[in-house]
Amino acid sequence: MIACSLDEAGQAARVGEFRALLADAQDLERTQEGARFRLPAARAGEVRALLAQEQECCAFWEFTVTERDDAVMVEARAPAEAAPLVDRLFIER
Repeated sequence: MIACSLDEAGQAARVGEFRALLADAQDLERTQEGARFRLPAARAGEVRALLAQEQECCAFWEFTVTERDDAVMVEARAPAEAAPLVDRLFIER
């Protein structure tokens, strides 16, 4: 089930947080099930914290975070009915 516990103001703030996080993302792309992107390794803590907050309010998300020496790579997956949210958080600028 697609549900979010944030109110409208909270959702708008969260979109802003994702846009700020993704401002310097590399290899950002839409996938069939969600999105994937890469950020500098130094931002791993920030990435993990924001993804944990997002999963608290929207439990349907599945995030895979892979850390390497030079980068943190993220794959976000959601049910098909969450496609508009995938685009809003990760793709739209």
